Amino acid sequence: MKCFRLPALLIAVALPAVALTGCNSAPAIRADLSPTTDSTTRSTEQDYNDYARIIDHNTRGAWDDASRILLLDKPSRLSPWVIP
Repeated sequence: MKCFRLPALLIAVALPAVALTGCNSAPAIRADLSPTTDSTTRSTEQDYNDYARIIDHNTRGAWDDASRILLLDKPSRLSPWVIP
């Protein structure tokens, strides 16, 4: 009978501890069921990588557009003579 006291004591102590602490995380889980995804198919990191790539591409395009507007992209062809 003595060998059943320790397991019974462990169960008597562990069961209330698990019952009281295990339910505290339920609201946090319900608040965000998919913490690693922002959309239905892509993770947050994939979205950040896309945003960085898009901003880089658009910024480089803006510099190209500014060069064309200011006529800095190639020499003018207004003169009929070759200018070295």
